[in-house]
Amino acid sequence: SGGSGGGGAAAAGGAAGGSGLAAIPEARRVASSSALPTCGKGALKIGLASTKVAYDPDEKPTFRLVATNGSGTACKVDLGPKSMVLTITNSDDDRIWTSKDCAASSGQYFEIPAHSTVARTVTWDRRHSTTKCSGATPPAAAAGTYLAQIATGAATVPKDQSQKSIRLDQD
Repeated sequence: SGGSGGGGAAAAGGAAGGSGLAAIPEARRVASSSALPTCGKGALKIGLASTKVAYDPDEKPTFRLVATNGSGTACKVDLGPKSMVLTITNSDDDRIWTSKDCAASSGQYFEIPAHSTVARTVTWDRRHSTTKCSGATPPAAAAGTYLAQIATGAATVPKDQSQKSIRLDQD
């Protein structure tokens, strides 16, 4: 679905550059009915990483939701767009895009091995999102500086790992 919000967010392959991000393996998807226990909020930390700071006009910004399980037991967590809400705001603090708008599915569960860190890659299609899930394709975001922020009730999100600033360059 072109760019009407959460439909533009997608799990992507594992290639990512940046400060050690490539070394963090992609999370393995599991069924919500999996026998794995659900990760406890106290044992799970979520952080947000951007694979780049500046994006050319033809590039779609990618972010990695980095999940660390501090417990001695493997568990599962919903890293889907409605549970791990990624929001993009502009320099005026106006909401431009959020993963929960028009998300194609609700739960997307992933295994987090004991004492391990894994990641899930999310791509923003550079379009505004809307709660109206049909109709005209929302406009593209203008060149400028944006703030990406992650929020969830399913895990601890350290403040210094909850947001990343990016820049969309113009032609």
